[in-house]
Amino acid sequence: QLELKQKISYFETRSKKLLKFKSVTKVNDRGMVAGIIFDSTEKANQVVEHCILNGVLPVCTFRESIKLGPPLTISIEAINEAFDVIEECIQRNQ
Repeated sequence: QLELKQKISYFETRSKKLLKFKSVTKVNDRGMVAGIIFDSTEKANQVVEHCILNGVLPVCTFRESIKLGPPLTISIEAINEAFDVIEECIQRNQ
């Protein structure tokens, strides 16, 4: 139980850090689910495409947002790896 709470807290912290990118306008997160809102649909779709090519599978909404919803069994290391890929993809598509 404690480990899950730590993972949730870490996931929420990492998702909120995406606000440092100018193309990310809002982050909605609750537990291990996050919606990342971009300033355009095109940027969101590009980020999804680059994430998929790098092993991370966000949900493409075909709007200005992407959704993240990893399994609750994910490790902190895997959360880190996924957000590193997401950040790199956002940086690449600024």
